[in-house]
Amino acid sequence: MGTFNVLKIQNICSICSIRSEIRIQFSFGDTWQFEYEIGDTIRWGGYDIGKPNLPKVKVYGILETEKCFNCNSPYIIDEFDILVQFDVIMEVQKMANFSDYLVNDGDYVELSP
Repeated sequence: MGTFNVLKIQNICSICSIRSEIRIQFSFGDTWQFEYEIGDTIRWGGYDIGKPNLPKVKVYGILETEKCFNCNSPYIIDEFDILVQFDVIMEVQKMANFSDYLVNDGDYVELSP
């Protein structure tokens, strides 16, 4: 992954059950290591990847770290679908299908509205 942004979310470790913040790297919008949370609006106007104001987009995300900060166990899920609607980050889910990203350099895919 070249330049990227980060989505910060809360996660509960499947091993130790401790809640902690995890960071998911993604390349969509102005990719300049901006940090986002669910509900934030993607910035545009710099090193842009994708197109602004799309009705529905699924963005490829990958964990920044491989292990839980508390128990040091490897995370079972390390790839995610970040759902964006009209530049607003709506939610993040376990990746459904990697082959969906075999377009747009693997960064995102436009979905039907």
